[in-house]
Parts: sequence; structure tokens; C-alpha cells
Amino acid sequence: MIVRYKFQEHFDLKFLMLRLADLNKMETAKLLIQHSDDLKKELVNSLSTNDRVKKAANLIKDFRLNIDDFPAVKERIMKNSMRFFLGRYLYKKKNHADFMTLDRIEDLLSGFKQMLSYLVEDLIHKGKPMEAKGISIRNNIETYVRPDV
Repeated sequence: MIVRYKFQEHFDLKFLMLRLADLNKMETAKLLIQHSDDLKKELVNSLSTNDRVKKAANLIKDFRLNIDDFPAVKERIMKNSMRFFLGRYLYKKKNHADFMTLDRIEDLLSGFKQMLSYLVEDLIHKGKPMEAKGISIRNNIETYVRPDV
């Protein structure tokens, strides 16, 4: 009704939008803010958490926004993608159909230095420093890996 009768200026759209997002009513939230670029960006930023990053990515696509304007979303998506493949190496048995070798994962991510650096960081955190060092040296990504790792 707010959109249909153009009552937007009488309501706190930001509050309503965030409340609708919390209630998982994305289509209604999108309809409510369809004419405000600032509120679109606010909604995407509010969804840039590990639990809701897929929704943020879908909104970026739906609103035809540039992913580079949302570095937190971009980083989380890249980490989630990398962790999907790493999980197939770490948690699947070698004879399982979904198992992937680490060199195959490295080949999939080759050319994406930032994703390879996330792979190195996760391998170190999972107790695989030798594998991490090998990937880091082979791909020359020492400058991309966080210094505290």
C-alpha cells in the first residue's frame, strides 16, 4: 500500500526495509525501496554477513549493482566458494565420489590470487602448513596472504 499510493515520505523506509529483511520478506523490501539507490545499498550492506551473503548477492544482481561497490559481500562469496572446494578435500574420504585433491582445487583457483590466499590461510588454520606453503610459493601469493598468518 505504501508504494501503491506513494506514501513513502510518511514512513521510515530504512526501518521498514531492515525489519522486512529480518522477517525474510525480501520481495516486499525490494518493492518498498525500488526507487532509492541509497536504501538499496543499505539493504545489501545490512545483509553482508556470513549467514545472509547469498541474499545480498542476489540483491546485487536483481538491482543491477556493481559487486565491486560491496567488498565485504565479494570477500564472503569468494571465501564461501573456496571453502566449498576445500571441504571436499578435508572432509571427504579419498574413495568418495566428491573428493577433490588439493592440486585440483589449486588448479580451479589459479589466476584468482585473492582466492588462493584465502585457501592458504584456511589450510594454515586447519593445521596443514606445508600444503599452504607449497601453494603460496607456486603461485607467488605471499603478498596477498595476511601477515598474521
